[in-house]
Amino acid sequence: NLSAFWAQIQSGLSAAERAFALIDADPNVVQTDKRDVPPLKGLVHFDDIHFRYVENEPILSHFNLLIQPGETLALVGHTGAGKSSIAKLIARFYEYQQGKLLIDGQDIRTFDLPQYRKQLGIVSQVPFLFSGTVADNIRYAAPNVTDAEMLDMARKIGEGEWLETLPNGIQTEVGER
Repeated sequence: NLSAFWAQIQSGLSAAERAFALIDADPNVVQTDKRDVPPLKGLVHFDDIHFRYVENEPILSHFNLLIQPGETLALVGHTGAGKSSIAKLIARFYEYQQGKLLIDGQDIRTFDLPQYRKQLGIVSQVPFLFSGTVADNIRYAAPNVTDAEMLDMARKIGEGEWLETLPNGIQTEVGER
């Protein structure tokens, strides 16, 4: 039996090695300071940003954008136009090469990175669910919320209409993805 699972064991060890390498990797972003991050209002200012993933293939050149707190913004364009890159720059997943990126008038490079990211909410283009209940998935980023707060959050997602379609409400078990 053990020899039958050997290939799976090797594959699992290989995957674990890659995962640990990612966990141990240093971030690719330049931090000029580690200042405490005040509660963010949400004023985002891209000031003459230049960004590329690889040399000689610019994604953003002389990019300027001002997003006011509470403003709803739709980024529309063809594949590779830089829509996702803009969100990734705000989240500090990537480093821009020139210009300034300011949040509430402060250079994003001066914020303590873990503190800064705790104030962000990122919604992927492809939703991902963890194995467990709907409630577990909602509580993933905020484990200390009360049941009432969690239910209130759930009702705000799609105006809550989806809750009635679940056989056990927010206690319905969901599979991964």
